[in-house]
Amino acid sequence: MEEDRAGSNIMSNEKIRTRDYLAALRARHIDDGAAEPADLAGFEFVTNITRLANRLVQDFEQVHRSAGISWAGFRLLTALWVVGDAEPTQLAKLTGATKAAVSSAINTLERDGFVERHHDVTDRRGVRITMTEQGNGLMHDAMKRQNERERAWTSVLSERELNTLLRLLAKMVAQPTPP
Repeated sequence: MEEDRAGSNIMSNEKIRTRDYLAALRARHIDDGAAEPADLAGFEFVTNITRLANRLVQDFEQVHRSAGISWAGFRLLTALWVVGDAEPTQLAKLTGATKAAVSSAINTLERDGFVERHHDVTDRRGVRITMTEQGNGLMHDAMKRQNERERAWTSVLSERELNTLLRLLAKMVAQPTPP
């Protein structure tokens, strides 16, 4: 490896394997003093959870695209499957998506006949989204495919490990955004 004027490492004709990246990132943090040893577990957690989330989204996107919906569309349909009809703002909160992403998914799902918009009779600005019969039919098979993939992803963990991970992640999700 060479060093540039700022002292950062430049990979010259070396390819780092994905599985070695985290160790290299850890070493870089230590070498540059960018993190205290106590901080390394936090950055490793964020790096790994981000990589896992990206892999899951890519996998689930592929699973649901083959059925004619996107991962975002599946998440929105799942929320409607659970709560019935809902306002777009509520769907954004339930799915963790932005209002713009929910609006885009609703447009696509409506175009494809999986959801309908209903205007509030007392307030024409109010809109509720409802799943159609076609959307309900799609969800049965989509849920089976989703459950199969989730089982495949979590099969590397014992039941005890999975329950511990679920408890810890729920604890992190429930906390307010740190200052």
